[in-house]
Amino acid sequence: MGTVGAIQVDDALVHRWAEQPIDRLTIARMLASGENASPEKLVVIAQHVHRELTVRLARRLLDLQTLPYVVVIDPSIQKVFALYEKAFATLVGHPKVVNVSQDAAFVELVKGLVAEGVEVVPWLAKGVREASRKVPARQLNLDRFVSDMLMSRISRRVIAEQYVALHEQRDGYIGVICRETSPAAAARRVAPEAQA
Repeated sequence: MGTVGAIQVDDALVHRWAEQPIDRLTIARMLASGENASPEKLVVIAQHVHRELTVRLARRLLDLQTLPYVVVIDPSIQKVFALYEKAFATLVGHPKVVNVSQDAAFVELVKGLVAEGVEVVPWLAKGVREASRKVPARQLNLDRFVSDMLMSRISRRVIAEQYVALHEQRDGYIGVICRETSPAAAARRVAPEAQA
């Protein structure tokens, strides 16, 4: 690890953040926290988002560090690591959001982090594919790693996009969640296609 921006990212810092518990994400909690989100409530949500994204990125950095050497040295995996390290350092170096103007700035920071992360899945896939050409996939045992990386990416993306969307309120929505969506109705609609 090294210095990213003004932040010295070292193993101890990553471990300290990674050891913190994560707050499980549920639609019910997202709806409850986002409903009637006043500017003051958005500040509290920003603090939660700040912490959650930092902890989740720290855990992924540790996962990346413990990969087999043939995977760690892959250029695509190194891109993922560098991007995560930069995002982690950015979040660690960002002050706690305590007012509305800081919340507005944090929204822009989160939008930027989301935009920067678009290539992660293709890089991850390419890196795993390249490593599997050198060492048989069953020996690398990367299924759990890839699954954890993808699930964490989805959860971080949902957390980030929900937070951003709460600042861009639309009728019928709480953040990115449509109030009128019925999972049962959606399942019935797509069931015939799934069976084909």
